[in-house]
Amino acid sequence: MAASPRTTPWALKWGWYGGEVANARPCASTYEYYSTCVPAIPATKYQDLAFLADPDVAVIPKYGHLGDAMADYTHPNEQTRAVNATKMNALLATDPDVPPSFVRFMTSKALQSNLPSCTACYTYLGDPVTIRELNNMRIVMFYRDQQDCLAWYLVLDGEHAGRVVGSPFILGTGADDDEWDVDAFVGDSALCATSFDEFLYRMWVENHVWFNTSTPPAVAEACQWYQRQCHYVAQQARATGEQP
Repeated sequence: MAASPRTTPWALKWGWYGGEVANARPCASTYEYYSTCVPAIPATKYQDLAFLADPDVAVIPKYGHLGDAMADYTHPNEQTRAVNATKMNALLATDPDVPPSFVRFMTSKALQSNLPSCTACYTYLGDPVTIRELNNMRIVMFYRDQQDCLAWYLVLDGEHAGRVVGSPFILGTGADDDEWDVDAFVGDSALCATSFDEFLYRMWVENHVWFNTSTPPAVAEACQWYQRQCHYVAQQARATGEQP
């Protein structure tokens, strides 16, 4: 029997894929999806990407607990940098209105090097993908987990232009094919940031929290602020009976 035609449009939900924030947001695996324990971030926190560019706060935690095992480690960013540069030129030829901060970050070794990741995520600029079922929304992958547990995409056009989508789906051209499962994609993906800059800041501060960074002071202050906000929204969620 043929499936009944869909009567409601597909729509992405809002949420965040992340890890544990101590005593505020538990995480039973590498990542979990959170719909409530995601505090708002004032735009002043990430203005001009100062949190990455300021030499007083640009510090990357080390995997000290792994000792000599990391001595010969090459970050995946080093392996993708040349390809990313070529793909950025191609993207700008078709989408010249991508956010300037996106171009700046994706072409800057220094800024990329100052974004910590406890799960070894790395920059990876893919090819634009069109999702017909979401009003022909076009997205492009820019960041992915080293084990491909998750990927993050910049929305290039439409009502969500400039926002970021997090998804466990690694899209190449699959969304252009007839066989891909749009229900699964929409069900498991989420709009996770109102802007690229906001996404970078949340990634930056959550990973510094995970590494328990205490220096320099500006990083410690950012982590303490974020943890307080997480505690607050967690208390709000519990008070209303909501799940994280």
